[in-house]
Amino acid sequence: ELILSLVQNPPESIRKNEEFLSVVKEHLSDSILKNSVSNEKPIFGLSFSIFTALFVNFRHMLKNEIGVFIEEIFLKILDSGNSSYQHKFLVLQVFNKISQNPRFLLEIFVNYDCDIETRNILERIMECLGKLDKGNYTKIEHTIT
Repeated sequence: ELILSLVQNPPESIRKNEEFLSVVKEHLSDSILKNSVSNEKPIFGLSFSIFTALFVNFRHMLKNEIGVFIEEIFLKILDSGNSSYQHKFLVLQVFNKISQNPRFLLEIFVNYDCDIETRNILERIMECLGKLDKGNYTKIEHTIT
């Protein structure tokens, strides 16, 4: 929770501190990736909150890490029939938070969809959300009982 409060409201000295960004890239990113798939709701919930704060406040310096989070964690959670309802709900909350600011969506499009070296992340997010909205998941594991 201390890390979350630091990245949610970072002082200017932290925003531009190369050592802090290095620690985020080397250690915090790995920790968030591992904890995002935890079965403990408080742990993965905190990880998703930290990711959201990093996206909002440090996205310009964490392009590669953000791409990995979205592609390898969030989209896979939404696509998987084995993901829990809580995991999927929190991913949708992250996407909701990001979509509140049109600039964030534009930056995702420019940084990932328009870059020939990366996958079309915004397009994949929209396709995944569209499938969820339309109920186009036909596998039995995607149904709520």
